[in-house]
Formats: sequence, structure tokens, C-alpha cells
Amino acid sequence: MMLKLSLGSILVGCRLFQGKDIQFGGRDASLNIEFSIRQVKALVSTHAHIDHIGRLPWLLATSFKSPIYCTKATAELVPLMLEDGLKLQLGLNYLQHQKVLNVIKEQLKPCNDQQWLPLGKQHYLRFQPASHILSSACVEFKLPNSEVIAFSGDLGPSNTPLLPDHKSPKQADYLFSKSTYGNKQHDNVSTRTPRLNYIIDHALKDDSVLLIPTFSVGRTQELLFDIEQLIHQCDLHSSLAIILDSLLAKQVTKTYRHFKKLWSTEAKNKLHHQRHPLT
Repeated sequence: MMLKLSLGSILVGCRLFQGKDIQFGGRDASLNIEFSIRQVKALVSTHAHIDHIGRLPWLLATSFKSPIYCTKATAELVPLMLEDGLKLQLGLNYLQHQKVLNVIKEQLKPCNDQQWLPLGKQHYLRFQPASHILSSACVEFKLPNSEVIAFSGDLGPSNTPLLPDHKSPKQADYLFSKSTYGNKQHDNVSTRTPRLNYIIDHALKDDSVLLIPTFSVGRTQELLFDIEQLIHQCDLHSSLAIILDSLLAKQVTKTYRHFKKLWSTEAKNKLHHQRHPLT
């Protein structure tokens, strides 16, 4: 999404088109940068999911040298996600993709949550927690006339045990909202752990293996959190082995542990009781 302001244009995300979004076919149809970057003064990233940052290397290939603003945890996750993507998309070797990642790291500008950051000419930027994945954010732009443009990014559900709930912006004179699941009803978060408990219990009774394919960032950590809760409640430790078979998921989980201050109160309380919710 491109915002045109008096100081120039601000690019919100640099998404990777997937599936039905690719209209013209061909391997490069979802990657080429089809817009002019001449007036783009900055890129703002709401979070590190690959469908929101996947074209960053192609953006840099157009000689984009402006800053990339994001939250601190997102700045740590972006290179991890892009490294995995570069290997899968282009088959780059270690030296090749490290060269690309080093350029991206130089342009990343990690920001504190909930603090106005000056962009120049009386324009300001602020990140507000969105509870989608670790350090995902809603973005607010304050204009010289004090009006606020708000962009939701991807919003997480309420009452998740690992991350705190998002909060609505106090002011939004213009609101841009994602609507990926706007016409769907998700299962209630409160029923997730009991359903998982039933599935694990069924597998244990059958003396079988439970294989769970899941995203490396966000979903994996939520599953680890829920399984730890079940182990604590149901005393499954003697019969349940957990194997995380993904290098990327292990690296992302390490970042989640590094940013414990962003966890929910419930998750932090487990640490105080000598529990390890992301083991």
C-alpha cells in the first residue's frame, strides 16, 4: 500500500503476491516492482510474515535506499524470514543471500512501540501492538494538521494466551483495514486448548505419532505454549515427546524468548513460576 503525503510517498509493506493474486503467470509475475520508487521516502513494515516482506530484495534491486521502519522484534525476524525465502525462491547459496540480507539490515530502522517517530516536515509515525505475531503492529501516521491515518496491518484475535490483545487507535481520521478474513468466522480461541488436548490424548491412546504442519512464526509458538499448558495440567511429561523439526521455527522461537517483555501477563506469570512455555 502506498500513502502519498506532502513529504513524499510512504510504502506500507512490500508484499509477496501468492496464488490467485498472480494474474499474468510466470515465475516473476509476483516479484517485479511495477511502481516507481522515485518519491518513496520510506518503507514501513507492520510485521515479518513473508507475504508482507517477501519482495524486499526485489525492491532493493530497484536501487531503493530509503529507511525501512519496523518494531525491534520485527527487525530481528525479517532477516530470518527472508533468508529462508531467498533459498526457496532463488536457490541462492549462503554467500549470495547473506550479501542481500546485509544490505537489508543496514536499511532497517528498529523503533520502539507506542512512541511517535518524526519523519520530517511535521509528519510522525507510531507503531501500536496488533497481537497477530510477535511485535506485529498497527501503524499510525500523524499529519501536520494533527489528523491521523491508521493502517491496521494484520490483527490477531483477542484472548490469546501468549500475546496481549491489540487496542483500537484513539484517533483515526482515515482508516485502512485488512479484510482477509472479513467474511469468515474463526473458532473461539477459548476452545483451542481443549480441542488440542482431545487430539493429543487420542494419539497417545493409539500409541501413534501426531504430526502437525504449521507456520514457523506465530503458529508454532502458540502450539508450543498450548502443549506446555496441557503438560502442566494433565501430567503428560512421561509419555509425550515433542520434536520441533524446523531450523527456521527454532530460530523464530529463540527470538520469541528474547522478547519476553512483549508476552502477555499470563505468559510472563509462567516464567515467574519456573515454567518454560516455549520449550
